[in-house]
Amino acid sequence: MLLNNEHMILYNKNACSLLGGGVIDVLSDTERKVLRILYNFSNIHHCMPDLSELETKSGYNQENIKQALSTLREQGYIMGKKLSEVKIIEGWPREKKEEKKTYINPWMD
Repeated sequence: MLLNNEHMILYNKNACSLLGGGVIDVLSDTERKVLRILYNFSNIHHCMPDLSELETKSGYNQENIKQALSTLREQGYIMGKKLSEVKIIEGWPREKKEEKKTYINPWMD
């Protein structure tokens, strides 16, 4: 769907990207929570949690966790096929980069 021929909104099942001034990847609540659990668990225990541990800590079922892990791999937050071998590339969701706005005061030259 095109809006004003400048902005395009693409909807994906797992992520939403806004194009026009930069790409913004927005993680779902499940993806964000799984990423934070992986990051915190690995820092405290020096290993990755297993699927049942993720299920307990997140409150989500295994199917949703597997889908979140797949999306995190696709978007470059984690790498590794097995959960025990996962390496975290980015431990925090990416933030939108704000564009600098120029304020023009009409009363000054």
